[in-house]
Amino acid sequence: DSGPTKYLVATEKGFPVVVERKAKKDQPSEKKIKAMFNHGHSGHYSAARAVKRNPVETSNFLTCGDWCVKIWSEENLKSPIMISAYDKNYLTSACWSTIRPGVFFTGKSDGTMDIWDIYSKQNEAVLSVKISETPITNMCVHKHGKMMAIGAEDGVTSIMSLGKGLSTVQRMEKEVVAEIFDREKKRETLLDKMRKLQEKQREKELKQKSKAASAKPEEEKADPKEEAKKIALEKADTHWKTMMAKLSEKEEKKA
Repeated sequence: DSGPTKYLVATEKGFPVVVERKAKKDQPSEKKIKAMFNHGHSGHYSAARAVKRNPVETSNFLTCGDWCVKIWSEENLKSPIMISAYDKNYLTSACWSTIRPGVFFTGKSDGTMDIWDIYSKQNEAVLSVKISETPITNMCVHKHGKMMAIGAEDGVTSIMSLGKGLSTVQRMEKEVVAEIFDREKKRETLLDKMRKLQEKQREKELKQKSKAASAKPEEEKADPKEEAKKIALEKADTHWKTMMAKLSEKEEKKA
């Protein structure tokens, strides 16, 4: 969904990938994975159930899976830039508002839909609505942003009307949301640098410990040359003492 040949794909392993598709004349199209957002297992603990690109800030996209939503940036492959609070129920679907860049919707296994507005509140959903008695399987907002369709596991599709607060862009919302995404991206980049420095420090400490451990046995082991020299000196000393003892005996006998 980023041009005619690039696609975002949610995987069963819980992380998104970018796939590039190239058409070839008289041959099957070639598909190649261009980017994987899974360094250090930063994906979901279960299969990613949805992947949706932000309609305004198109370099950012969300995935939902396990108990949370994760917002990613294409410029940061190692980890998501934002993670929602964990819910007690599994998240089964998610989508962005087509009008407001800071609003997204999540469907849950208990049939409830949560509405999130990161423009005003980032740590929790602003509203929860019971839609079905079965898990929500899919949701989509109309291009004008005033209506949305929600599909459930029992086969029922609900058409919801969204109020002005959810279907009208707020004052400076695009700028504020862009600033939030940029801030979180910079924060995550800084945290990644700190993690790298900590890893390097840990490796350095381990190397120093291993060197110290290997140096101790070498110190304890005697040098073969020094050992031979020590034995020769002991023999010479013993021989000298024996000779002196014999000389003193002869002198005593003469006396």
